[in-house]
Amino acid sequence: MPTSILLALILFAPLASSQEPDQAPGAAATPETRLERSTASLGALQRKREVRRTALKEINQKLASATLDDERTVLLAEKRAVQLELEQLSANFESIATGIDLQAFEMTQAENFDLQTEVQKLIQPLIEELKEATEPPRQMGPPSAARTSGGCRRLP
Repeated sequence: MPTSILLALILFAPLASSQEPDQAPGAAATPETRLERSTASLGALQRKREVRRTALKEINQKLASATLDDERTVLLAEKRAVQLELEQLSANFESIATGIDLQAFEMTQAENFDLQTEVQKLIQPLIEELKEATEPPRQMGPPSAARTSGGCRRLP
């Protein structure tokens, strides 16, 4: 059912724009021509997606019967490649259907976050400043009895 809704969007989305991006600014394609091209492209993408889904099912069946680790490794790599291709085909389908590049709006995955590294980056400048500020007293050495008493007698 969602495919039929998407197909309807595809059919009407090209009518909203007045020109195809690959055409010269002065030339405008008729809505029928754009509609025919969009429909043909979507049909071809849908057929490719079905072929790749069938291939994915076959790989999953082979994986279930695979006994050797090397064979499983190769099949898993093939499976991942087919899955990536299916994702790309779906993205292309959505892009043609809506007339919008949806990948531009997708959130990218954040880099791995390491709290310890981030805290260290924040605190390191403070530590460096403290080291610089306390350098002269540290170079004077430990306090001696004459310097600490200042000539005064300590109370017990």
